[in-house]
Amino acid sequence: MQDLAEKIRLLTPEQQQLIGELVEMLSRSSMAPRLPRLNWVGKAQEIAPHLDSVELQHLISKWRCEPHS
Repeated sequence: MQDLAEKIRLLTPEQQQLIGELVEMLSRSSMAPRLPRLNWVGKAQEIAPHLDSVELQHLISKWRCEPHS
């Protein structure tokens, strides 16, 4: 199998430029993998403390089915 550098060398100059742009985009810190944030935990209790998780799921389902105005 050809190594990556060899494969890139065989591309057209336009394709090589696209590869360069992709590498730049992927190397940005915003693209770096990060741990999931859990800052949403407990927010439902703040909004509607009287609803349990099943009631909340039913309410969300109902909202999804309602026509938009």
